[in-house]
Amino acid sequence: MSENVKIIKVSGGSPVKETAGSMLKCHMEGKYDSIELRAVGAAAVNQMYKALAVAGGLFAQKGKIFLVKPGFSEIDIDGEKKTALIARLNIR
Repeated sequence: MSENVKIIKVSGGSPVKETAGSMLKCHMEGKYDSIELRAVGAAAVNQMYKALAVAGGLFAQKGKIFLVKPGFSEIDIDGEKKTALIARLNIR
């Protein structure tokens, strides 16, 4: 069975509150089995983890908690292979 994963790409310029809100919205809509954030580069990773911290508070207000499973993934950007840091959310 294939898992329906919502991939949110985070850049160094991604607004933290909006990224956190996107995670909550994706979960509340119920369209996805899981949510995965992807970031390439130090600035993007910084924004991703700040958004995870803010999202923790948003999810708590809804009576939910989430665990983060970090990892790496090799992705192709304009024909060049890059390593992305990923954060897969396990929401309870």
